[in-house]
Amino acid sequence: MWLKRVALCIGLSFLCFAFFTPKASSSVSTIYGPEIISTETINETPVIALDAEENAHIIWIAESDSLNLVYKMVDREGNVIIAETNLTPFTDPQCSHAKRPAMVIDSSGELHIVFHSFSHYTDLGDTEYAAETDLEESEVIYIKLNPNNYLTNIYLGQTNINDLIIIPETIISTNDHVKSRAPNIALNNSDRLHITWFEGNGGEGGTNMTVHYRVMDLNGGEIAPETCLTTTYNIDTGWGEPQVAVDSMGNAHIIFCTDNSNGTDAREIYYTMVSVAENGAVTTLIDETIITTPDDHASVRAQLAIDSQNMVHVIWHDKRLEDADTGSTEIFYSKLNPSLDDQDGDAADRTIISVISEARVSSNNDLGSNQKNIAIDRCDRLHITWSEDDWGDDAALMYTILNTADNIITVVEPEMVIAEDLTEIYPCASYSSSSRNPVIAISETNRVFRAFNGYHNDTGNYSLYLSILCTPCNFQVEFSLTKTSIEENMDTIKFTIELSEPTCQDVIIPIFVEGTARAGSDFFLHLAHPYGYPLELLPAGVFISAGSSSGEITVMPIDDNTVESDETIILTMDADNITNMDADNIINAAPGTNTVFIITIKDDDRKISGSTIFMPFFRPMDSSFPLYPVSSYAPPGLLFSLDYSTGYTPPLLEPYFTLQFLWYINMWDYLSQPWAIYY
Repeated sequence: MWLKRVALCIGLSFLCFAFFTPKASSSVSTIYGPEIISTETINETPVIALDAEENAHIIWIAESDSLNLVYKMVDREGNVIIAETNLTPFTDPQCSHAKRPAMVIDSSGELHIVFHSFSHYTDLGDTEYAAETDLEESEVIYIKLNPNNYLTNIYLGQTNINDLIIIPETIISTNDHVKSRAPNIALNNSDRLHITWFEGNGGEGGTNMTVHYRVMDLNGGEIAPETCLTTTYNIDTGWGEPQVAVDSMGNAHIIFCTDNSNGTDAREIYYTMVSVAENGAVTTLIDETIITTPDDHASVRAQLAIDSQNMVHVIWHDKRLEDADTGSTEIFYSKLNPSLDDQDGDAADRTIISVISEARVSSNNDLGSNQKNIAIDRCDRLHITWSEDDWGDDAALMYTILNTADNIITVVEPEMVIAEDLTEIYPCASYSSSSRNPVIAISETNRVFRAFNGYHNDTGNYSLYLSILCTPCNFQVEFSLTKTSIEENMDTIKFTIELSEPTCQDVIIPIFVEGTARAGSDFFLHLAHPYGYPLELLPAGVFISAGSSSGEITVMPIDDNTVESDETIILTMDADNITNMDADNIINAAPGTNTVFIITIKDDDRKISGSTIFMPFFRPMDSSFPLYPVSSYAPPGLLFSLDYSTGYTPPLLEPYFTLQFLWYINMWDYLSQPWAIYY
């Protein structure tokens, strides 16, 4: 994996980069790909949604005889669960039916998809739609899928398309003579679907282009009717469709790009925030607010994401360096804190809500950085991907991870190449088409799924590629206990090593074993292997399997019947050198509070005053048995024999001392019940 190392010069208004030595290894590892996942000649606009099992659901537009909406499902390792399936099959395919899809997945694993089309398919049968109705202009279409139902019927030998589509094509924008295009969709934590699109018949530089917004339930029922959110600014149809994300309070945050006929000489990025009441009333909290500097340099193709603190993160590509002849088109970033505005419905002051403003996140080199996307993991880190090229064969798909805690940008993983020249295939980097944006989605265990277009130089075709990465957070690791004691004659003691979050891959935590107790003669140290192997001695480290946040250690003392002092086992973890299963990548981790665990093994072979212990009788615990004399004595810790009046001498027995001077002995071949020795 080729890496670029970068150093940051951070200011609230700008972020500069410089190169320095690449680090020896990265915590980013490749699980799958990049591998081609499409079959048609032209494939664009991929979208990924992840379910609770970390399966990836992927949709895109595939072009052969027509433009069809295609669906595929793979597991967390990239294995195909549902093969490439045409969601818009029609008997007469000669049409450009589906464009600009977007998708979310709800808590039950059902998919909600929107796209725009100039026609409407009706009468869904077992394998395809039976009829097509032409529309006056393009409208937004909604469909709902249930992959689980489809999989159930596949197992029964059925593969009907209507097993997958549970709500067929439904027009959700006003069916009028005005174009509705490029929808986007978000799902809040109360299962409301927030959908936005741009509306208007103008093209680039046209007029009366606005952002529209609607809220539905999970069955397509109306919660908030279609509402026009913008009045002043025209939306640019060619340089970025509206984007929507929803915060933890159910408020919708929307960004869009203006055209260049709004009083400025270049395109800029705007932001607005709305809330929806229980009765469906839409209220604007922050009106149209410019978040990029209004200058002569285009800021276009914005994407956004919201973190757990309801901060809004926006990225776009910007031509200010190219226009100034000081560089190329680069990726810029701003962090917004909407709570700093009074949210009275007026426009906000961008200098107040922009807690990080227009910071450059791609290297200023001879290569243009444009098509891009952003996602946020459970640790609120930013995962940013983009295309970089010189309009030739040197195109590459780039990736970085940033942390913006305390409104300071810190590089977690420096800018790196994840996919570059794949023989005659390279990632599409042309900034003239938003259909070629790469997409990125992150699971709860920080598996990163990315899909992108790969251009074939020899054929001119565009194939769809998928890669899966593992990018652990900087988790903390520590022992569940700091110290404990154990009797030498006890069976085992178990304790855990705990991570502050689940790991997305199998990891090994190195452990140093020290102390006065000796492994093999005083104790065994064991752990159940994550792959189901028998208990093994672990001199190197503790295994924690992917998806888990803890690993168990078992200490088994050895009762040696030797009078000795109490002994200690000191376990010290090496949190700085946690590796993946192949030990080829160091995992980012930080030591917690409890990194040393001390176990005291208490000796059970107690000395008793005097050189002998006289034991005149023993008998079974059942008092009906007679007393038998003992003809020998046993110093502590030694084996002894017992003579019976019958003349029978049983096998040698191992004594177990107690503070009550009462020994319980299980006879091997005699009466199979406990015996007591009295003295």
